[in-house]
Amino acid sequence: MTIQLDDPGMAYPITGGHDARDRLRYRLFSKASVRVERSPSMRPLRNIIFGDWPNWEEHLQWVIKARVAEIVLWAKQIQRDCEGCGNGSN
Repeated sequence: MTIQLDDPGMAYPITGGHDARDRLRYRLFSKASVRVERSPSMRPLRNIIFGDWPNWEEHLQWVIKARVAEIVLWAKQIQRDCEGCGNGSN
């Protein structure tokens, strides 16, 4: 199964049920996704929040539990650090 957010270029491969780890990832992603989508300040940063981060399960737990302000500050810093990334201007 693939879960897709609004951006058609951003698909998150989440397997829902093959083994315990897949089920954990699916539950964590679902909880994190609901939280981000319900937050007007996090929603515009969802492509950063749900990027390909190491320690995915820990990252999702952080997104579920951390203060919104902390997540927003982190995501905006990533955004600033990556200005121009991927468009050949580096």
